[in-house]
Amino acid sequence: MLLILILVKEASKGRPASLAIEINPVDTYGAITKKRGVVIRSASKLDEVSRLLSHPKIGELSKKIDEVNPKRDATSGKGAHDIFEV
Repeated sequence: MLLILILVKEASKGRPASLAIEINPVDTYGAITKKRGVVIRSASKLDEVSRLLSHPKIGELSKKIDEVNPKRDATSGKGAHDIFEV
């Protein structure tokens, strides 16, 4: 699952206020897993990220990483939380 946020970027010197999308993965308890997710500031940036993530070599790489990394127990540690999907 992913957490999708709308970020309000305040105006600064020479840059007007704007909006952005932050996409952040969440764990099985609904907690974000990264301090900062992927920030998308335009449709062209989203297209670029989508194109890069859909490259077949990225899929192969992620499978190799799964093979190498130790398996994690998704139910250990924290208590269960409700996760709401929108």
